[in-house]
Parts: sequence; C-alpha cells; structure tokens
Amino acid sequence: MLKKLQESVHFFTSNSLLIFLISISVVVPSLIVVSSLNFLLGTDLPGRVLRVIRWILSFRVIEGVLGLITIGSTIHIIYMFNKGQTAGYLEAISIGLSKWGKLTLATIIFTLVIISGYIVTILLREIFNCINEYIAVCIEFFGFIISLIVMIILSIQYALIDFVVVLEETGPSKWLKRAAQLASGRRWEIFSMLILVNLVFYIITYAFQSMPVLSDNVLLTDSLSLILGSIQSIFITAVLFLFYWESREKQEERKRKLILSKAWLEYRIWRIVKFKKRKL
Repeated sequence: MLKKLQESVHFFTSNSLLIFLISISVVVPSLIVVSSLNFLLGTDLPGRVLRVIRWILSFRVIEGVLGLITIGSTIHIIYMFNKGQTAGYLEAISIGLSKWGKLTLATIIFTLVIISGYIVTILLREIFNCINEYIAVCIEFFGFIISLIVMIILSIQYALIDFVVVLEETGPSKWLKRAAQLASGRRWEIFSMLILVNLVFYIITYAFQSMPVLSDNVLLTDSLSLILGSIQSIFITAVLFLFYWESREKQEERKRKLILSKAWLEYRIWRIVKFKKRKL
C-alpha cells in the first residue's frame, strides 16, 4: 500500500505543472458559475441555502461534467508516464474530450447499479406503506443499511471501470464485468487505500478551511475547495491506476502462460502422432 502511495506521489511531483493546468481547467469554469450564482441569487436567501445551491449546481454539476474530462486526461497522462513517455496538455485534454461520452455513459451505468438496491427499498416502502406503516418503516430502515453495504461493495468492485473505458477497446456491455475481473482479489486493498486517501484529503481540506483568512472570503473558500477536490480526484485516479495496471499485467501474464502451455501440449501431441505414423 505504501509503495502505491509513493508511486502516486512520484507521479504527482513529476507532472506537477501538467496536473495544475488540468485542475485549473475544472476550477475556472466552476468558479465562474459560483460567481454568477452569487450575483443572480443575491443575499436574500440564508447562507446555508446559498451554499447548498452552489454546491449542487457548480461543484457537482459543473465538476461532474468537466471532472470526467479530467479523469480521462489523467488516465492518459499516467498511462504514458508508466510507459516512460510524456503527454502534453493539449494531447491529454483531447483524450479526455474524446472519452467524455463513454465516461459519462459508464458513470450513468455505474450509478444506476450502485443505487439499484436503494431504489428497490423505496419502492417496497411505498408498497407496504399502504398496508402497514410499521412494516414500511422497518423496510426503510433495514433496507437503507443493506443498500449502504451493497453500495460500498459494488463501488469497490467496479472502481476500475474508468480505466477499462479509456484504455481498453471494450463495449459498454463488458465494462462492469471487466472492471470486476480486474478488482477481483484486490477489493479490500482498494477499499483501504480509498479510505486512507480520502481521510488525508479531508483533514487537509478541513485544516485549510479552518484558517481565519478564509472564514469570511466565500470566493477564496470555494476556490480552495475546488482545487483540493480536483487534486484529490487526480490523486485517487493515479492510485487506482496502479491497481488496474498491476491486475492487467497479471492477467496478461496468465494468458501468455496458458498460450505457451497450450502450444507445448499441441506440439507434444504432434510429436506423438508423428512417431506413431513412423512406426506404422
């Protein structure tokens, strides 16, 4: 685990300028939206409501759209870096743009699969609510707990789907299956790594946001949150890439061994048949 963290940090330090430019590509449009929302909404609404609206419309919607471009670009950059090559900003962004449609589709499929259990829980609650309110409450409570556990398990199982979409020529029908194959046997390790990385970034973000200089400056706070969020996304992508690449190399090595063993078996059969023909 520590080795993967060290490799991710090495990737960051070696591509710091490129990562900064990729992050800015997400942050600047989001800040424009934040500033526009502040101007349009004014100060009539309570501060908490304004923060929620900004978070939903800018941080989630804008970052969700541009964030996928960032993920595609980052995957290409670290893939080239892993091969000992470098990728330029325009090259990386072009790859991110070209893969944006597929990544969006993959995100929709991934999200629907993840929340499917909770959707079933809501439907069952509505059905039983007409029969018995107590049963409906129990279904909602236990269904939420079970759905949460299933969400976590599926999130880890399909955590490598973005790399399958960007780096492999497979159709949408095989994305989830391929991602699950690559994560097989590594789920606990991936889960532990994601918990550790997110915890570290949460502490860093909280420490910065607690600084007095940021407490009264909404734009500066939003800017910092977006920058740290973008860097966090890129770092997590770099960490997950190491799991993806390691699993992919192991699978390819097994395939090569299987092909060689099959070829050797066919050769032995051919030699035996040839020897028998000579005796006859």
